[in-house]
This record gives sequence, structure tokens and C-alpha cells, in this order.
Amino acid sequence: MGGASSKERFERAATTGTLTVDDKRMRSWSRLMKGLVSLPKLRSMTVSGTRLDAPIPPSFVKLSLWSSLAYLDLSHNRLTCVCALGGVACLSKTHAKHAEDFIRQSSDAPAPSSADPLPLESLNLSGNVLHLLPPFLSRRFPRLRRLVCADNAQPLVIPFSLTHCLGVSASLEALDLRSNGLEKFTVAEDTVESPFEALRELLLDHNELGGTLTLGLKGDKAFPILPSLKRLSVEDQQGKQPLQAVDPTIFVHCPGLNSLSLRGNRNEEQIRAALGALDVYRRWQERNADIINKKIGAGGSAELMR
Repeated sequence: MGGASSKERFERAATTGTLTVDDKRMRSWSRLMKGLVSLPKLRSMTVSGTRLDAPIPPSFVKLSLWSSLAYLDLSHNRLTCVCALGGVACLSKTHAKHAEDFIRQSSDAPAPSSADPLPLESLNLSGNVLHLLPPFLSRRFPRLRRLVCADNAQPLVIPFSLTHCLGVSASLEALDLRSNGLEKFTVAEDTVESPFEALRELLLDHNELGGTLTLGLKGDKAFPILPSLKRLSVEDQQGKQPLQAVDPTIFVHCPGLNSLSLRGNRNEEQIRAALGALDVYRRWQERNADIINKKIGAGGSAELMR
């Protein structure tokens, strides 16, 4: 790995189960892999602040350490493609149509044998230059509870819907997609009953969502349902078209929602007023009255709950 300090770092990781690589001289996956092959098991790995810019090679996800890895932080590098994490080859950013066709054709197909499930629980991909949210992560990582992919250096593409891209997940609890230049966001198609049954927190702040916020939910359709969603944050949308309204269907399809934050949007007060006039919103307020009062009594935030 070039240098005693790097060697000592890997030797220490073999004992502690935790590895951090933040060397700005780190430029190649082959160099990194030379150290990783010596680690048969790891619990936590952080590779952040390096100059890695090539797509993740499939060989990286075949390392033996993945059999025990629960936490992976690949934030703030220069990565352009991490599709190998989902068990697929790099999808070229210059062929967006090819990427969409591949995901459309593969989303319902069985996972390839090369993409056997792995025990990862937390993944951070923030601060890179990704052209696409990596597909099929839920199939590859069925225990994944936390996914952070924020502050991408270019607009992030999520083909079709979150479910179509990631796959259905029974374990995902927190999803952070802040500051990705998203102009639209759809949770799932209306044929999927409960795509993310454990999802509690969805952060979409500092994107470019404009017009009426719907999350792709439709008032004349029963599905999808997000039964566990508690917090939805869409603060400070920065698109050419401002955020103008919140579709009340959200309160029907997300029955457990008790925090909706709209801070920083130029039409925030108008959105609040429009919601306050709706029966479905008032019923939602009544259902969450106890939670609202507790938050206010504790000096906490109670956005859109008064």
C-alpha cells in the first residue's frame, strides 16, 4: 500500500474489524485491493476523501471481507459509477437509454448468482460524481437499513421509480437523497403494495422538486403504502419551478407520517395555508395530536402540525 503507516493501518484493521482509508494519494482500486485482500473479515470500512474516480470493479464486491461487512462509507471520493455494488456492470453515463432499458428488463428477473445477498446494513455514497443511483441494492443487501446518497456533483438519475431502481426492501429505515438535483421523485408504481415497509425517514432537501409534491402517489390508487414513514423533509427546493403544493394523497398513503418539513421553500406559507383547508390534512392533524403536543411541549419542531 506504499508506506509503513498504511501497512500498520491494515494490520490494525485485522484486529479491530474497522478500517479507515482517507489517503488523498489513493488513486486506483488495484492499489486499495492489495491491502483489502489481506482482511478476511471486517465489520466497518470507510474509504473517503481519496482520488478514486474509476467505477467500482466487480472484484471489489467479491472480497471475502463482505461476508461480515455491516458498514461501508465510500463518500467524498470521485466515483462515477458504483453499479457493481448491485451486482451489475458499469452502466455508461453516455448511454442513459441503455441504463434505463437494462433496469426495466432486469428489475423483475432473479438476481444473478454473482450477486448473492450480503449482510451490509449501512451504505454512504455521498459526495461523489455518480450518474445513476446504483440499481438492485435491495436485492444485493437485503439487510440494508440506511442508505445515504447526498451531495452528488451532478444530477443523480433514479430511473422510473425508487422501487424499480433499488428493488423492494423490508429493512430500509432511512434514505437520504439531499442535494442531488432531483427534478422528480417517485417512490413506486401503483402495483406495488408496500415497497419499503420499514422506511421511517425520507430526506429530499435541496433538490429541484417543483409544482405539486406527490412522491408519485395517486389519489385514485390504493398503493403503494409507506406504513412506517414518520419524517418527510423537502426543505429548500431550488428548481426553476418552485414547490407550490403538497398533494394530500401523501397523508393517506403514509398513515404514520408525523413530521413534514418545508423550510426554505419560497411558497411555504401558501402551502401551509392550502393544506390547512383540507379535510384529509385536518384528520391527519387529529390523528397526530398527541405527538404534536409532545414535540411542542419539549420545545421541538412541529412543522405543519398546528
